[in-house]
Amino acid sequence: RKDAMFYNVMAGRAKEHNNLGYLTIYGLSKGVCTKIKESFSFVKDVAIHFDTKIGPLMHVVIAIEKSSDNQPEKIINEAFNLNLGFFNLSWMAKRVIIVDDDIDINNMDDVEWATWTRMGRAEKMHLFSDFITWEIDRAALPDKTSLRVGVDATKDMDYFDDLVKPIVPGIDQINLKDYL
Repeated sequence: RKDAMFYNVMAGRAKEHNNLGYLTIYGLSKGVCTKIKESFSFVKDVAIHFDTKIGPLMHVVIAIEKSSDNQPEKIINEAFNLNLGFFNLSWMAKRVIIVDDDIDINNMDDVEWATWTRMGRAEKMHLFSDFITWEIDRAALPDKTSLRVGVDATKDMDYFDDLVKPIVPGIDQINLKDYL
């Protein structure tokens, strides 16, 4: 039939649903970045990640020039409680990840590398239960609360020179498919 209609239900990690979220987050992200940078002189950069692969809530990555091991925890606590007017950042952010300034905060692969190579102690993982959340948080409990996670993915000051990020010259020009 030439005039057939096909119906499609797009559930789950649909990109068009996240685009609506991007519009909301885009307006907030500049304010979030500015407030975090104003609060801490050692913050070098802030990135907001809002991607279908990592769920409906944003992930905030903060690069710092670290001079003590207690800086990341302090930023994590302040970031989740950052007042954005109508709500705190914890309402929209699932994770706050603190990295050293040698990490590309716009590249989640680089951020994950820092997380799994520089987080050697349990004390570097901060869990916050009972944060009030909203309807799109799939992990929300019936009382509308949910867990938030803070990650200290920075080098420990005692091992600062041991956890250097490897640099491979020309790695960006190599296409693995050329060798398979």
